[in-house]
Amino acid sequence: MPLNFSKKVFITCAITGSGGSQDRSEFVPRSPKQIADSAILAAKAGAAVVHCHVRDPNTFWNIIDHCHKRVQLCMGVPWGAPDDLNTFMAMVNNVPEGWTFSAFSLGRNQMAYVAAAVLAGGNVRVGLEDNLWLRKGVLATNEQLVERAKVIIEGMGAEVMTAKEVRAKLNLKKRLPSL
Repeated sequence: MPLNFSKKVFITCAITGSGGSQDRSEFVPRSPKQIADSAILAAKAGAAVVHCHVRDPNTFWNIIDHCHKRVQLCMGVPWGAPDDLNTFMAMVNNVPEGWTFSAFSLGRNQMAYVAAAVLAGGNVRVGLEDNLWLRKGVLATNEQLVERAKVIIEGMGAEVMTAKEVRAKLNLKKRLPSL
């Protein structure tokens, strides 16, 4: 199968961590202010989409846009898809024509799947929800993970999309939260 290299790629940053990851790194944002600050820094580093989990619905609101024709390929998830390229490519080969997908892997293979997603024609996801480490023994920030993904994407000859470009590509409309 020929590669379907992405020339324009968007980065999603999963900023809030999952399960016990909050207790394993001081950089996983918890409070509404920390979450907002981390999202802003991730955006400044190149993320066009932010994925977060609300920690306290009484103090923090969240808007979720469900976007049709948009499949997230999650690799290395316990009891889910194994972390191997054959499984990844089988999943990519089953993404319906015209759909937009992003891919990611948990842990140490997070950045390898940045490259794999670009080569397969997709977009990428990084962030502390999926990986706490910049390198062995060094805890990462969301901003640093986005910066590293951006270097990989641009080093491969692709362009990182802006939030405005992603909204147009996915036909997303701005909405005010209902309070």
